[in-house]
Amino acid sequence: MAHIIAGFPAALVPMKIGAAHLMLWHPIKAEEIVLEAAQKELKDGKLIPYWAILWPAAIGLAEHVSQMGNMASKNILELGAGLSLPSLIAAKAGATVLATDLAFEAMIFADANASANRLKMETKLLDWNEPPIGLQFDLILGADLLYEKDNHKPVLKALQLMLSKGGKVLLSDPNRYNMQEFIQLAEAEGWKTSDIPLRIQWDNGEHPITIWELKR
Repeated sequence: MAHIIAGFPAALVPMKIGAAHLMLWHPIKAEEIVLEAAQKELKDGKLIPYWAILWPAAIGLAEHVSQMGNMASKNILELGAGLSLPSLIAAKAGATVLATDLAFEAMIFADANASANRLKMETKLLDWNEPPIGLQFDLILGADLLYEKDNHKPVLKALQLMLSKGGKVLLSDPNRYNMQEFIQLAEAEGWKTSDIPLRIQWDNGEHPITIWELKR
């Protein structure tokens, strides 16, 4: 009998990210779940559960975080965390981590993944259109967030509010055209940006992604 998390049949799979070994809960047949939801979206207005898929951009961001060494002094936020793989890697490296998403099912999976790996990691529902006041972080993470142009300004505003002085943002993206537009917007508002191209081996294929670093 399948294990059920947040109403979804789920599987626990081993992951190796850098030198770190993790176990990750994810919905079974996640791609089919997303496709079915996308076909129904116009009828019921529900969110498409993109969070259910472990995207190459999340793996690439987790790989990058795994190379950052001991993070015991870091206070880290992940936006649109989904299954929260980058957050788990940061928590494993000793950081204080808050993983956030708009979908409550994603946060249930994030909690399950933290428990499966015996990691301390906080989770919270967060809408970047209404970012909380008074929460600030040394490092903000996001994987494949900016595929819709309507999110560019709200995400940038949220980053401005929640990034500590001297902190930085790491955003991974599968080289979508919309990401270039977001970077142009950020630079126009005074952010300094740099990029690191990567190629991720995942699901029997190679996936080019870019890690963007943003600083004020």
